Amino acid sequence: MVAWPRTSRALAGLVACAGLWSCAAPPPPTTDASLRFASHGDVVREHARPEQSLTARELNVFEPYEGREVAFRAVPFADALDAVYGPGWRQDDELLFTCRDGYQPTVPVQRVLDHRAWLAFARADQPGFTIRKKESGRWQTIELGPYYLIWENLDDPTVLQEGDYGWPYQLVGVERVRAAERFPRMAPRSDDAAVTAGFRAFRIHCSRCHQVNGEGGGIGPELNATDAPVGLRDENWLRTWISDPSQIVATARMPALNRDLPDRDATIDAILAYLRHMAEVDATAGSASAPPGAS
Repeated sequence: MVAWPRTSRALAGLVACAGLWSCAAPPPPTTDASLRFASHGDVVREHARPEQSLTARELNVFEPYEGREVAFRAVPFADALDAVYGPGWRQDDELLFTCRDGYQPTVPVQRVLDHRAWLAFARADQPGFTIRKKESGRWQTIELGPYYLIWENLDDPTVLQEGDYGWPYQLVGVERVRAAERFPRMAPRSDDAAVTAGFRAFRIHCSRCHQVNGEGGGIGPELNATDAPVGLRDENWLRTWISDPSQIVATARMPALNRDLPDRDATIDAILAYLRHMAEVDATAGSASAPPGAS
């Protein structure tokens, strides 16, 4: 068993959604059915309603949270981006999504160019804009509005295999970003291949819920704070937690890493390499980079 005295405290925040720390409860449904579009920190359109200006259609997809085929009313996401930004968004690195509960995933622009994404605003096969999703060990009804980013996956094996990656619901904001500019405190201070790969994997799989040095999603806790209240954890424990938290705490809110992810073990290795690097950088500097209260 390998102990990481400083790094373990930085990584131990991964246990947060097990109930050792409280996770933010989803807010009640909102009556605001608009989207805020921004570009590199500047608001472009504040109260956009894409379904009012674009042609909507009924779309069947394999819903990754419910685990079955369902139908939505939706408009093409690329068309919505064109209407707001013009073609310039295609030259950006990533799109940052903001949800009502603090969830903040990013999706590479190339994924939007290579596959078909849609902004869903209603269910077409049942009353109410909701899905059934398993959280903390039990099935719950989840409000999706105002918008839910969905992907054509019935005939796209790549998107189907990636599960719920890139499916943010309760979507209220979209922003064009460049990762190094938007997340300067989260970015690694190394060109090491493993750390760089870990940074990318962290942004895809972890930063939607967790922050590093105050940057990222607001559902889970800061992962690079010196005062994380969880004790030391060995590498095997951390690897198990990232792989499948329910193996440690049955009712963990944090989901397992996508089981169909190619090179899944290598992805876990990369995430740990990135988090170790960020902790070591702060230890060398003699203080934590996370702002007061981030944990």
